[in-house]
Parts: sequence; structure tokens; C-alpha cells
Amino acid sequence: MFVACSDDKEPLPVGDEWIDPVFAEVLQERGYIADAKTVTPHEVANIMAIDVSGPYGIRGAIKSLRGISHFTNLRNLDCGNNQLEALDVSQNAALIELDCSDNRLTALDVSKSRALAKLRCNHNSLRAIDLTKNKALIELYCSDNRLKSLDVSKNTVLAKLYCDYNLLESLDVSKNAALIELYCYDNLLTSLDLSKNRELTRLDCSNNQLPSLDVSKNTALIELDCYFNHLTSLDVSNNTALTQLVCRTNQLKSLDVSKNTALTELWCENNQLTALDVSKNTALTLLACSQNKLKSLDVSENTILTYLICSYNPGYNGLFVVKAWFDSSNIPENFTKWSWNYNGQKVTIQYQRGE
Repeated sequence: MFVACSDDKEPLPVGDEWIDPVFAEVLQERGYIADAKTVTPHEVANIMAIDVSGPYGIRGAIKSLRGISHFTNLRNLDCGNNQLEALDVSQNAALIELDCSDNRLTALDVSKSRALAKLRCNHNSLRAIDLTKNKALIELYCSDNRLKSLDVSKNTVLAKLYCDYNLLESLDVSKNAALIELYCYDNLLTSLDLSKNRELTRLDCSNNQLPSLDVSKNTALIELDCYFNHLTSLDVSNNTALTQLVCRTNQLKSLDVSKNTALTELWCENNQLTALDVSKNTALTLLACSQNKLKSLDVSENTILTYLICSYNPGYNGLFVVKAWFDSSNIPENFTKWSWNYNGQKVTIQYQRGE
């Protein structure tokens, strides 16, 4: 074992002196350093990227990244899926990408990493995170933490925001005009203003407490998931690029999808729909509209439909008639075939060939 000296080119003892021994061993195993027992700060100073993440399906052995401060030119750091309870990147000012997901972090300070463009800190126990200094941030993944608030007002070039599975009661994305993807499901949101997010293509705000949702300005939307909220209406007439709409388990009494001719999947189960017109949605391959108040259904124009679930609707006089391009003698494999009870009355499904 060597004795520490002032010249950082000399080998230094691994351990409490400057670098965590387990961290050093992983660095050696993955070819970043030659010898974990004699590594010097000088040897790591010019390393620009390291991946010390745990193997898939197995949590890694690293409990400390002590010594990371000597990686002064580090641009990319992946230390995900380990056992870290703390992470100090205050000396890693050159960081562009940081992945510290799937650890045990309760706090994370990235205020010195002003060049940070991509941050993954999901699946930790973070209660707060300050991103006001990270103005270059383009992608943020902070899902599955304990965040009660999230300020992204200074992150004006943010394109992807994944903050699902937190405790957010509000979320202000009015300054994030570049936002393309927003996943904020499984929170406690009671409102969501998307009027400034004109570039948004994917939105999942499911499992919140939203009484309303205005997507009229989000004309680039391709996917919209807003299920498990308290929506009584939903206007998607301006969202003509939509290919997937999931609005199940709300309180919708009507749904007009006549302008959504690109729609391939429509999930609108467990609402209060009394009618559903999908005659213009000829690109539909999947339709799930069970547990509504439909008396009948016409899918005769939806000839490429491969999946249809329409059970637990009231029908009319015990019969739920589906007009299609076939009849009950040759029902496709993934179409509802069984009978069901609705308000104590047995309802039988019958497919009739449409004219």
C-alpha cells in the first residue's frame, strides 16, 4: 500500500483516503482503470464517461461514489441500479448526462452541473430537487419518487418530462414551450394548463384528480392518456393527429372522435356514453367501449378492427346489436362473444352484417 503524497500522479491508497474500494473495483472490471488498488486521481481526471450501473435485474454493489469529485472532465455518468444513499456531483461541472436512477437517494444536488442536458433520477426517495440552475436541461426523468412539488420554470428547453408516480398536487409547464413528451400520471393533480405546450406529441396525465382537460391547443398530439380522472367532457376535435386515445374510467357522457381519422386505438370504457360514432375512424384496430350506456354499436366501417371489447352495456330489450362487416356466424377471435348482466338483466350480443 502506498502513502499519499501531494503529487496526484502517484498511486494513492484505496479506501478512506480518496476513492471507495468497491467503486474502484467496478471501474477496473469495466476497463476504465488498470488497477483498482493503485489508481490515482490523475488517472481518472480525463475520463469523460463511465457506466457503473448495476446489471439488469440485479442491484449493483456500489454504496458510495467517493472519489467521483476527481473525475473533473466527466460528461456522462451512469450509476443507476446500485445502493447509493448519497451522491455528490458538485465537482463534476462538465456533466451533460447523469443517470442515478434505481438507488436509495433522498436528496440530489445538481446545481453545479450547469451543462446538464439529461437527468435520470427516477426510482429513488427524493422529496425535492432544485433544477433552477440547470437551464440546459432537455430531458428529465424523475418518476417514482416522493416529490410534492417540481419547479421546471427555468428549464425552458425541456423536451421530455417524466414525473409520474410522485405526490405532485400542481405542475406548471407554462414556461416549457419546447415540451414534446409529458408523463405526469399517478400524482394528485387537480388542474393542468397545457395551452403553451403547442409541440406536445405525447401526454399521459392518467390517475390524477383532473375535473377538466383542455387539449385544444395541442394539435400535434399523437398519444393522449387521461384515464382515471374526473372528466365530464373531453374535446379532441383539434387533435387530428391522434393515433391513441385512452380516456377510460372518467364521467364522459359523450365523445366525438369524428375528426380523429388517424385513430388506431380508442379506450373509452367505464364512462357514461350513450352513443359512440366511429364510422369516420376507419384506421381503428382496437376499440374498447365496455361499461358504458350504449344500446348498440356500429363498426361496419371499421374493417381493419382486430380487437373489440364492448361488454357490460345495457343494449335494448336484452340485446346488444353490433353492426359489422360480418355476422354472428364468424366473429373474429378478439371480439366480445359472451353475454353479460346489466342492472340485473341478461344482455346477449348479436353481430349483424351492416348494409
